[in-house]
Amino acid sequence: MYDFLTKYNNVKNEFIALSYPGHGNRLGEMAQDDMKGLVASLYEEKRQVVSQQEHICLLRISMGTMIAYELYLKLREEYSIKSLVLLSSGFIGDQQFGDSRLAKLPKERFMNKIYLMGNLPAVVMDDKDLFEFFYNVIHRDYKMIDEYYPDQPLPSIDVPVLLGRCTKDDSVPKSSFEKWSSIIMADSLIKEYEGDHFFIYDSDNSFINDLNDFLEKEGY
Repeated sequence: MYDFLTKYNNVKNEFIALSYPGHGNRLGEMAQDDMKGLVASLYEEKRQVVSQQEHICLLRISMGTMIAYELYLKLREEYSIKSLVLLSSGFIGDQQFGDSRLAKLPKERFMNKIYLMGNLPAVVMDDKDLFEFFYNVIHRDYKMIDEYYPDQPLPSIDVPVLLGRCTKDDSVPKSSFEKWSSIIMADSLIKEYEGDHFFIYDSDNSFINDLNDFLEKEGY
C-alpha cells in the first residue's frame, strides 16, 4: 500500500508505512493469525510514532481494513484519529466477507484459488520453496479473518471515512458499504473505481485526486 502511494508525485500528504509480521519489510517474521493479538502488538509499536503526529488518517485495503478498524478503536482512546480510508473492504464482522473461508481449503486448492485471483506470480506456483513460504504467510492472513469476531454491538466510527470499491470485485458487494455506513457516525464518501480487488495498483489519478480532496477537506 505504501509503495503504491509513493509512485504518485501528486500525493499531497506524507504517509508512514505500517508493516506487521509476515508483510512488507517484516516479511521474514512469522505472520500472526490472531487479530486482537496483532492489533495489540501494532499499537505498542506505533504509539510513539502516532504521538508525534498532529493529524492521523489510517488507510488500508482489503483484509487490512479490518486491522485499521480495530487499530482505530484502540488508538482513539489516546490520540486524535481524524479519518479513515477503507478500500476494497467487506463489512467488518461479516463472516461471509470475501473469500475468507478459503482458509479451510486443502493447501493446493487454497493456493490455486489465490493464484487465480491474480494475487500471486506464476513463479510462486512453480517453485516448491516459494510456494511453501507464501502459503504460510497468506494462509495465516485468511485464517485470521476467518476467525475474527469483533465486539458486539459493533463500536461506531466517529470520524469521516472514504470508502472505495471497484466495479469488477464480486467479493465486495455494494451492500457492504451500506453496512459500513450504518456504523459511521460522521460523513462518509463512497466512491467506485474501474478495476478489480486491487484496483489502486492499476488506477489512474482518480483515486489519488479523491484522496487528496478528502484529506484536504478534513484539514490535513
